[in-house]
Amino acid sequence: MHPLPAHESLVEELREVRRRGLPGLRHCPRDALREAAEAAGLCGGEQDEQSGIEELLGAAVRRLAGGHPVRDDDSSDPLARAAAHSFGIFPARRGVPGTDRRKAAAGVYGVTTERFRKSQERDVIAELAAAVLAVAREGRVREAAGPV
Repeated sequence: MHPLPAHESLVEELREVRRRGLPGLRHCPRDALREAAEAAGLCGGEQDEQSGIEELLGAAVRRLAGGHPVRDDDSSDPLARAAAHSFGIFPARRGVPGTDRRKAAAGVYGVTTERFRKSQERDVIAELAAAVLAVAREGRVREAAGPV
């Protein structure tokens, strides 16, 4: 079984991924995210770690939305919507600059980008890290259960 990373390690790495965006993932520290993606069964190593981490983040955002696809309207949980904006998870938002992603996430809560950065963004990242761990744990349970 793959070990699970510490929540704090995931938070640190997610902060950097939020800043650089998904296209900059290869330039970010990502050991904890890779460990979580491996535990979730989404990647097997360095060759597919970037796509596995992106898939892991998408699964974690869906988990924040109660397991449903995240929509950018009031039908989706605000935390999940803010996370999807912050990390460029929504379709056609992957390459959007960090300032624009933060502005869209702040709009979910109706606050300024500065207020969001100092308050809600910390919560969004911490909750996303917890969701990443939950997705990884579920993957470990499936792995331990073996083929059905």
